Amino acid sequence: MNSKQQYISVFAICLTVIVAAAIITYKPLAPQEEEDDTFKFPVGIPPSLGTVASISQGGEQISAIYVSGSGSASEKANQATVTLGVMTEDPYASVAVEDNAERMTAVINAIKALNIPEDKIKTVQYSVYPDYDWELRRTTGYRVTNMVEVEIENLEIIGNVIDETQKEKLIS
Repeated sequence: MNSKQQYISVFAICLTVIVAAAIITYKPLAPQEEEDDTFKFPVGIPPSLGTVASISQGGEQISAIYVSGSGSASEKANQATVTLGVMTEDPYASVAVEDNAERMTAVINAIKALNIPEDKIKTVQYSVYPDYDWELRRTTGYRVTNMVEVEIENLEIIGNVIDETQKEKLIS
């Protein structure tokens, strides 16, 4: 079982306990009956999973249930995610965008050359911002940033992915 599945399992267990506690205490349109002040957990729910409080406020009784849980999971890593990016600057936005596109295409081609499929490469950020000189109060150029996230299942090639993109100064 991978770590993502373990986290989902722990989350599902905690959520189940919370939902079960809410269902137990929910009484829609039930007539108010005289009950003793002790709360009894139904069969199968141990008292260690939560506590119940009852507060009297202005003659009206407010009931609450507090549930807490914890869990942990660990697993040996079987995949990694590497984020790589290209940043280019130029006085003209069109030149900065074009230069950035060329460099990022070279980065993606270098990654694909390591037998990483295209569906494991996704763009996570793309932005074009003006560089502004506050003293002169004018735009001095444009900065383009393009970031991709690469999902690597063969952990032995993580260094190669980074090295290949750095080899030709593709990453700036």
